Amino acid sequence: MNGVAFPAAGPARGPLAEPRPAAYAVDVAALLDVTASGVLVVDGHARLLYSNAAAARSLARGDAGLSATGGTVVPTAPHAQARWRTALRHAEAGGTLALRLDGPDAAACVSLGPAPGRLGVLCALPAMPERVASTLRAYAVAYGLTRAEAEVLQALVAGGAVKAIARRRGASESTVRAQVRSMLAKTGHAGLRALAIDALRSAPLPL
Repeated sequence: MNGVAFPAAGPARGPLAEPRPAAYAVDVAALLDVTASGVLVVDGHARLLYSNAAAARSLARGDAGLSATGGTVVPTAPHAQARWRTALRHAEAGGTLALRLDGPDAAACVSLGPAPGRLGVLCALPAMPERVASTLRAYAVAYGLTRAEAEVLQALVAGGAVKAIARRRGASESTVRAQVRSMLAKTGHAGLRALAIDALRSAPLPL
């Protein structure tokens, strides 16, 4: 998936046009590795053929509802196995669809479609939009949240439960609950729902 050559553009027109090289190579794999969204390709039997860096991290955590076991991509929720196999067959046949899968932190909507050249199934894993992430970072700075608290806040807004967040962060539940209490105290909210709504809605800038 790398070293793709793009042909030269048509004849340059107009006095301000600059000459262009005949062709240039783009390392597509390197470009995909710096994107926030996970991209992976599997065959019809869910064997992993390719994953970018974000997808590899997501599969290791299982936070998009998928994990890689023995080179095969499978749903983390056993009850989703049949829907996953049906979705793969549909995408392999040329269709596109979105499949909702339950992960340990939240439900995720995975997009599936035929890979270029029909060489398997292309899957796009969700990522928190940068606009939302930047809003939460600004909110954390405004209220003096620690880095750990800011990361927990982002996980909570994404729909994570305390137990799942603790497991993902390699921390104890009591540690995460203490961080939650600290965030509530700093922001003046009585509960997580009010905190999450306020964080997404206001994101006040620090003075």
